[in-house]
Amino acid sequence: MVQTMKAVVFLGDRKLAVKEIPVPRPGPGQVLIELKRAAVCGSDLHSFRRPRAGLLAQLPADLDYVPGHEPAGVIVAVDAGCRQVKVGDRVAVHHHMGCGTCAY
Repeated sequence: MVQTMKAVVFLGDRKLAVKEIPVPRPGPGQVLIELKRAAVCGSDLHSFRRPRAGLLAQLPADLDYVPGHEPAGVIVAVDAGCRQVKVGDRVAVHHHMGCGTCAY
């Protein structure tokens, strides 16, 4: 598996950049999705528009925001705790729909 990927990050002050970032690893009960499409939601734009001056200027640079919490793609890795999906499954993620198991 590759170690890094390209991602669009919102830097604040209406700026963005394409950066090379580490590929996330799925945690307990999680999957990793290779995105094919991702929407940029109105709530993502808060990070795009946030000022970098003042308090936010004191935050570390690695807090840059990677938008797109409404993706569709293909599962490329699963944690051992996943039982409902498998590598190769095509999925769309609805950001308000939980697993039905946990309190969230």
